[in-house]
Amino acid sequence: MTSNGIGPIDLAAPRSADSMDEKRETRRARDYLCRLHEVRTWLAQCLPEDCEVPSVLDLEQNLSNGVLLARLGHGFAPEEVPLSRIYDFDQVSGRLFDC
Repeated sequence: MTSNGIGPIDLAAPRSADSMDEKRETRRARDYLCRLHEVRTWLAQCLPEDCEVPSVLDLEQNLSNGVLLARLGHGFAPEEVPLSRIYDFDQVSGRLFDC
């Protein structure tokens, strides 16, 4: 097996379409998680240290609400994207229940 986890192909071994589809889906999922990890690493380098970057598993959901992207925009152009204009519903709702 090579360092990327892909073993040599045994051309004599029979393969079913289902097993090939399963391997393809597994590879696609692994590649997607690798890309998410790369994005998380890049965000951690670009965002200020006080901005917590979520785990790889939570990153997709956190990117969809736009807060991380807005904070990234603030890092590149603070006059165009002031922090006062970034509304993070999750942080606000968390404070409401921390009484």
